[in-house]
Amino acid sequence: MAGKDTILINDDLFQQTISCPLKFTHITKSQKARRQSGMLFRQRNKLHIRDAIAHQFENCRYTSSPTQQAHEETANWLKQDSVAICGAVVNKGNLLTRIPILIKENNHLTIIQVHGKLRKRSEGDEISPTINKRSILRYLLKAAYRMEVLKRVFPESDVKVDFYFPNKHFKSSLDHLHLFLSEEFENDDDIRYEFKELFSKVKATDAVVKINEKIPESIAHQSFADLSVAKAIEQMMNLNQDQSEKTEINRHTGCKYCEFRLPEMEKKDGCWNKFFFTKELHHPEKHVFELIGHGNSSETDHGTFYQEEAELSRGFTSFEDTQKYGGSNITILQRRNLQILQARDESVPSLWMKPGVKSLEKLEYPLHFLDFEAATYAIPLRGENRPYTPIFFQFSCHTLKENGTLVHTEWLDQQEEETYPHVEFVNQLGKIPDIFEGTIMQYSPFEKQGVNRLIGDLKREPNQFQTQIEILEKIRKSEFPGYENRFFDISRIISDFYFNKFFNDGLGLKQVLSSILLWEKTFGNMDLPQIRIDDSVIDMKASFSNGGIPDPYKQIQNSDFLIADGAAAMNAWLSFKNGLLSGEEELQIPKMLRKYCSLDSFALYVIYRHIRKFTDSIENEDLILF
Repeated sequence: MAGKDTILINDDLFQQTISCPLKFTHITKSQKARRQSGMLFRQRNKLHIRDAIAHQFENCRYTSSPTQQAHEETANWLKQDSVAICGAVVNKGNLLTRIPILIKENNHLTIIQVHGKLRKRSEGDEISPTINKRSILRYLLKAAYRMEVLKRVFPESDVKVDFYFPNKHFKSSLDHLHLFLSEEFENDDDIRYEFKELFSKVKATDAVVKINEKIPESIAHQSFADLSVAKAIEQMMNLNQDQSEKTEINRHTGCKYCEFRLPEMEKKDGCWNKFFFTKELHHPEKHVFELIGHGNSSETDHGTFYQEEAELSRGFTSFEDTQKYGGSNITILQRRNLQILQARDESVPSLWMKPGVKSLEKLEYPLHFLDFEAATYAIPLRGENRPYTPIFFQFSCHTLKENGTLVHTEWLDQQEEETYPHVEFVNQLGKIPDIFEGTIMQYSPFEKQGVNRLIGDLKREPNQFQTQIEILEKIRKSEFPGYENRFFDISRIISDFYFNKFFNDGLGLKQVLSSILLWEKTFGNMDLPQIRIDDSVIDMKASFSNGGIPDPYKQIQNSDFLIADGAAAMNAWLSFKNGLLSGEEELQIPKMLRKYCSLDSFALYVIYRHIRKFTDSIENEDLILF
């Protein structure tokens, strides 16, 4: 392999640099740190799926985690006439690739890539070279790079590519299929048959060859568009790693989702601050991509990348003009224009509420601030289930009584052997104090939809789960005649009737919580509450300790076990169910999951409490505070 200090172009660096040459600088500077970081739970679960596919191949070998060791193992095993290598590492100079599964049959090599996108039978067993779906084109580009490296190392070999996707129509005939490596399964032929049905093999060689010859413009920065993979690699090797001078690369639409565009930390410049700082702008930190609603693409197509340069809607030259537009609701268009006005240092209210928020006054106590966590996985955990059938594995509920008392109830599935946690999930839901009374508060319709889904799932075996069905139906149905708001979605209050000046690009739970905490710190007087979760006390005031945007979720993080969103929580729980956690992780991960979910339901309570303190002062007119 290349020397210790050599910049290695691997699968990720190649694909990232194709999308923008500036990423080459950021990634190579952090390559050492990335190499030393632990494996994310998502990666573990992806490798678990890879191993399920590999289960059907003969003479299957698994490389070690360290790249150098895996490279040596791959070279040794490729001396055999027939072998399947999981995690094969192939290296040529400073080009390196790690292939999910590499099959060798004499002089024939087959790259196997595993992708999570569901595939229908009607889509066929081969990817057309004329396909233009961006997601598939990205898969093909990664395979094209791998093919290029293989061709350089084994020029006499015939190289093919196969993709494997979960079959949308598959239904498992076995329980615990995800535990295929355990001793529970005595008949290996049954597992092989299940996985052959679960994963659809799709030929991709011709499509990969076409990408290899010419990289499509739709998935490449203009510096690499229409080049061959070989020419793109050559161009990468000539990139200035320091990029100390002003770059000739311009801002582009692909910057929107780039992890390097914004500062990684409060005191560290992001890519735009370093390369695109414009003295003429008062607020260069406010990018068009954070504007809410539609229209960002048309702005960037015309070369507009900063909010203060964005186009206001016709006639919306002030808050007063904007306010007249929406009627009883605050529209997305109004929010967008207020962001642009604010970026231009025009006067906008710090807080704007419509009378519709008064519906919070009519809710029946107790109020149950409820949050569900669910997991979806390509390998069904239970017989009769299809790929990505939701499994509800955790909930947290903060129950607010009319006298102001707040009671916390939570449950997390930690049953190693039981793969169907819904029975206990429902049993524990039924134990939430006064759960059959009052109002269930949710952020988005997810919890109500979850209850409906659970009822439908359990009704497939009504005799066995009659008790659980009764609990759920009692939760779903209000006991108050004519009272329709058994489930109340606070996100609708936010999206229709509420605005504060610290809103950014979205109205998700965590984004709204941060904006409200910042408003309360700047303009408000709400006593920000604390919450005790296991052995930790989460203090909302502590969110401001480092300056910048307040984020209470940072207080529950562990550098070794990062669970910052629902996807990470899902993958952590799936890694537990798949038996992929270390002994220390099995102790720590449940604590992290409990903290994360509990903070979600508590955040819902904080949002409610913030809005509710204003509703008494609103009658038939808007509440506007500057």
